[in-house]
Amino acid sequence: MSSSRRPVEPVFLPRRYGRLAPLSERKSSEGYFGLGVHDTALDEFVQFFGCSKGTFPLAYLGLPIGFNVNTPRNWKPLCDQFRKKFSGWKASLLSIGERYTLLKSVLGSLGIYHLSLFKCLETVFKELEGLRAKCFWGSSDSNKKMHWISWDIALNALENGGIEISSLRALNLGLIFKWVWRFTSCPNTF
Repeated sequence: MSSSRRPVEPVFLPRRYGRLAPLSERKSSEGYFGLGVHDTALDEFVQFFGCSKGTFPLAYLGLPIGFNVNTPRNWKPLCDQFRKKFSGWKASLLSIGERYTLLKSVLGSLGIYHLSLFKCLETVFKELEGLRAKCFWGSSDSNKKMHWISWDIALNALENGGIEISSLRALNLGLIFKWVWRFTSCPNTF
């Protein structure tokens, strides 16, 4: 198989992409990262321009870069986002229809960036689905509400006795398989 691809060229990435100031005016705390570059070349670049060298792991657009995604603690930012959107007092002030809408629109799409790139861990799924269930039933840590049906049944389609709340596990697998389909059907896209 002959490869017509060019070798990876060195790339120097600023930690903040939005700044337009020249390198000499940038703050030294921003950090530059080298991809496909030897550490000595990155050190020379950093010393020449008077900026700092960034270290992995880091977060870009909320996504972990350089993290081990097979560790539950690295999914903590996503779980914290869910917790921040859901709080017991908010859920108690909303009707069940409003909680259903909140669940489908906000809590169903909150982690879409994470879930489209990484296969989520089972423990993280359980925690996120638990938070979504608490929100839907209007429960909080101090105030338990009665659950009229099992959460697994609630995730089903109407024909199967559910209320069509989409499963995060199904969303994660669908988004991952979308990438698989894209790579197999359009191999020259990337």
